[in-house]
Amino acid sequence: MGILILSLIAVFLSLVFAFSNGFNDSANAIATVVSSRTLNPRKAIFVASFFEFLGAALLGTAVAKTIGAGIVDPSLFSDPSQVTMTLMMIFATLIGSSLWNIICTLWGFPVSASHALIGGFIGSAAAAAGPDSVYWTNIWYKVVLVMITSPIIGFFMGYIITKLSYYFVQDSPPGVVRKFRFMEIVSTVLFSISHGSNDGAKPMGLIVFTLTTLNMTMLYNPPPGSDMYIPLWVMVACSAALTLGIMFGGQEVIKTIGHRVYRVRALNSFSAEFGGALIIYISSFLGLPVSSSHIITTSVMGSGFAERPKKIGWMILKNIILAWIFTLPAAALFSAAAFYIFSGCCRIF
Repeated sequence: MGILILSLIAVFLSLVFAFSNGFNDSANAIATVVSSRTLNPRKAIFVASFFEFLGAALLGTAVAKTIGAGIVDPSLFSDPSQVTMTLMMIFATLIGSSLWNIICTLWGFPVSASHALIGGFIGSAAAAAGPDSVYWTNIWYKVVLVMITSPIIGFFMGYIITKLSYYFVQDSPPGVVRKFRFMEIVSTVLFSISHGSNDGAKPMGLIVFTLTTLNMTMLYNPPPGSDMYIPLWVMVACSAALTLGIMFGGQEVIKTIGHRVYRVRALNSFSAEFGGALIIYISSFLGLPVSSSHIITTSVMGSGFAERPKKIGWMILKNIILAWIFTLPAAALFSAAAFYIFSGCCRIF
């Protein structure tokens, strides 16, 4: 019974992480549409929340499988004698990554909650079972390489779509140009679904990893022969937590993306969100845990660069890049420290 209660606490902390993810990433889905004044914050949050829930609940299984079985070797934590160590590792992962998310949100940095979770997972697992417990090849190809390339692709997508948009409307009457406000709302919907499909899946994967390694058949009973089964209740719970976070999301990050990086208009908002949504959809299909923060920020920059390069907030970008660079190692250190603190407390008591 004690293990069941601790498992439920681990599930609860995973949902807290999903909330913190949505709290920070609310800006990714609505910053541009709010900054261009197409939707007010209340309407934008309602639209984003609804479609984020759908994306997380219906399209997130590939990324969940990567997090649950592709970052840390589950077999090293499945021994019944290691239950305490496994639980401490999960707790440390969630506390360290959530703490980093909250700190960066309060600072106004659009930090990658994805990389915070992965960094925390790496740090706590390495502290618990040594560096060999981590699938370093997957970390390099599915995390680090994607972390480097996705912002660059986002920049060029924002740039290209903005240039194409101007090309098609250059001789159009004002009414046609105003239709970009409708297209902007459509792109917000698409980006929200794509964001939910990627970011909502990460806590799902961690919950399944926890229940699998602890053999919690009462909460997790996959059908025979299933490959990383995601129960319906896990999908719904994570989707709901992510959605609640979005509803209470960070206003400072909205200001950073929508004003300080580049003062967006309807056309920029459409270009950045439509390009970002395409990148995230493809990543979710391939099971790649990307950062929507990275992608939307550089997409906004690419759109701004297509118009007025001198108006881009390059100094703000420097701070954002520093947050990106430090997220993986900082979350890893936070979580490793949390694990060692838990271990010390267990030895004392």
